[in-house]
Amino acid sequence: MTRKYDFVLPDIEEGPLRVRAEGLAHPLVSDAIANPVDLNQNHRMLFLTGPNMAGKTTYLRACATAVYLAHLGMGVPARRFHFVPARWLFSSISLSDELRGGISYFRAEALRVKAVAQALADGGSVISIMDEPFKGTNVLDALDAARAIMERFTARADCLFIFSSHLIELNEQLAHNDRIDCRYFKADESEGHLRFDYVLRSGVSSQRLGMRVLREEGVPEPLDANADDV
Repeated sequence: MTRKYDFVLPDIEEGPLRVRAEGLAHPLVSDAIANPVDLNQNHRMLFLTGPNMAGKTTYLRACATAVYLAHLGMGVPARRFHFVPARWLFSSISLSDELRGGISYFRAEALRVKAVAQALADGGSVISIMDEPFKGTNVLDALDAARAIMERFTARADCLFIFSSHLIELNEQLAHNDRIDCRYFKADESEGHLRFDYVLRSGVSSQRLGMRVLREEGVPEPLDANADDV
C-alpha cells in the first residue's frame, strides 16, 4: 500500500509526545490539498475552527488516519511524518446514539470524553482527536463543557489533542492558555459563490455561513410560499 499510493514511512522518535507532518492529506480525497500538523508539549492542543464545508472534518480524518497508520508501522499520506508513539489513541469523529442501549447522542459524547479522561488518569501518553464535541446539547452547556475539558486536557503533559468546534467564543475564554494552537479554514464569499481552498491558517474563524447555505439551497422559499398570515 505504501508504494502503491506513494505514502511515506514515518520517522519514529523518542522523547516527549509530539506529532509533526508536512504535506498531510486524506488518502481517499482526489487531488487533496495537503496541510501540516505540528503538535508538541508547547502546543498540546490544536483548536480548529471554520465554517461548514471548509474542510475541518476532512482534516481531522486525515490526521487520525495518519496517526493510526504510523502507530501500525505503515506508510502515511504525507510528504514527511515524525512522531513519538502514544500509549492511547482516541477519536470522536463519527459518534452516534444507541437506541437499544438508551444512550443519547450527548451521552455517547460524554462517554467518549470519559474514556479519554480515564486513560489520562491511568497515566501514559494520549492522542485524542475530537470533531465538534458536545454538539448534542445546547450552546451554553456546550461552551461550559468544552471549556472545562480543554483546560483540563491541556494541563496534562505528554498528551496531544485536536479539537474542532463552531464555538468560536471559546477563543476568548481560553485566550490565556498558550498551550492551545488556533487554526482555521475559510470560505471565499466573493463573486456571489462560496469557494474553498482548504488551506489551514493561523487564527480563529469568525465566518458564519449557515443561513447563506440555506438560502442558496432554496430552503426558505417553499416555506414562505402561500404561508398563512400570522
